[in-house]
Amino acid sequence: MQRSTIAVPRMGENVSTQDKVEINRLPTGVTGLDDIVGGGLPEFSFNIIAGAPGSGKTTLAHQFVFANATPERPALYFTVLGESALKMLRYQQQYAFFDPAKLPGSIRFINLSQVVLEKDLGVVLEEITREVEKANPAVVVVDSFRTMVRKPQSDMDLQSFIQRLALFLASWQATTFLIGEYAEEELRDNPIFTVADGLFWLRQTTERNSIVRKLQIVKLRGQASVPGLHTFRITDAGIQAFSRTFGLTARVRNPIGQRRLSFGIPELDKMLGGGVREGDSVLVAGSSGTGKSVLATQFIAEGVRQGEPGIVAVFEERPQAYAERAVSLGLDLETPQKDGKLTILYLRPWTSRWTKPCTRFSTLSRRSAPDGL
Repeated sequence: MQRSTIAVPRMGENVSTQDKVEINRLPTGVTGLDDIVGGGLPEFSFNIIAGAPGSGKTTLAHQFVFANATPERPALYFTVLGESALKMLRYQQQYAFFDPAKLPGSIRFINLSQVVLEKDLGVVLEEITREVEKANPAVVVVDSFRTMVRKPQSDMDLQSFIQRLALFLASWQATTFLIGEYAEEELRDNPIFTVADGLFWLRQTTERNSIVRKLQIVKLRGQASVPGLHTFRITDAGIQAFSRTFGLTARVRNPIGQRRLSFGIPELDKMLGGGVREGDSVLVAGSSGTGKSVLATQFIAEGVRQGEPGIVAVFEERPQAYAERAVSLGLDLETPQKDGKLTILYLRPWTSRWTKPCTRFSTLSRRSAPDGL
């Protein structure tokens, strides 16, 4: 049996920086989530993924499992009284992250339904222990943990089971996820949230006839995370998270330059001392029909003409219509798009919420390093 040990200093001894245990971080497998949690999840941590039915809990766990499980460091996925493993895989295999080659060598699904229905929590723990000792996994998931503890149990029995399970899996150096349907009012009194190292809360609400999904890192021991509610969506690729800020790992400070960027309008550039200073943010304001969009289009076109990459975000018309309107001004935006020098993004803020377009904008900016936006 593999057990981890940490030297504890005696009374009066000082702990130097050399004595600190380095915590490895594992990729979440979720686009955008690593930035929110500071580069990945702490290895060997005991985590809870909570939320209402349909909020994406199982999908989040599966993405982590498929991103980290290997034949040398396999994953065990325990299913309880929810959907069977066969039914679960039928739907999960529709996602792009699903890799059938990892079954069953790197990822094994084990059904505990019969044990939970007929036995007490002690026997359930024995069954989990037996499977873990046999497989020596690096990742363990129990889905849904909530259905396992809904049977009548005393508070002491429940707390003892949770603590024993957490200690056992930590001693085996396994990164663990318990998945459950919890109400937010349970945060104060449920003992499981005290034991957990990480708590991920998934929500979905209706705003302006659209479903908006939110993720909150309520708790994460050992490292910083971006606080607050972060928007996420579920697509064919799985879950994609959008930090409400630029995240912890995506912070990049570019040096302030002295170069001036031309509008392509000689007299205006002259008035501005040669153009807009590189790195500045400029607000172009005015009533309808005063030429705001025309001015912005000329600025982008001039930058592209000088070989500088650019990005345009449009909210009220499609990219093709925007490019065609530029042609009427004598400006060619089609060619630079084909050459990869220009990207025209169509964003819908009333349904996507601002965090999504801002994240897409930020990702493209880091990738192409544009001079004009």
